[in-house]
Amino acid sequence: MAPDAVFPLILMAGWHCDYNANTLMRDPEWNRGRRTGCLAVHPWDAADLDLTDGETARLTTQAGEANVVVQISKLTRPGMVLLPQGFGLDFEGKSVGVNVNLLTPAGHRDRIAGTPYHRRVPCRLEKAFPISL
Repeated sequence: MAPDAVFPLILMAGWHCDYNANTLMRDPEWNRGRRTGCLAVHPWDAADLDLTDGETARLTTQAGEANVVVQISKLTRPGMVLLPQGFGLDFEGKSVGVNVNLLTPAGHRDRIAGTPYHRRVPCRLEKAFPISL
């Protein structure tokens, strides 16, 4: 099947990592020195999109969009990006990570259970250019 022209990548929302246990993701201090909440992007896709490791990019789905930090990784397949679950929390007035639920369309779901398809969300990833005034 050919990729969608508008949403050519697939977001697997809810990537399970050793740092996104409920208690570890609330206070960023508990994860000091670790890269948490990043979007894993295959090296080939990163090269095609001219994205570098650690760069902020714009991730867009039918449900919404968010700025994400790119982590170039072979843990994902070409055409698929991975975002950990459980982030997008506020801690002492500052948002920590991205809430994947806000990127998952409610209408894209199992017809019987009604559960959104978190593991296969069509998306687009592009450079997040700063706004110039």
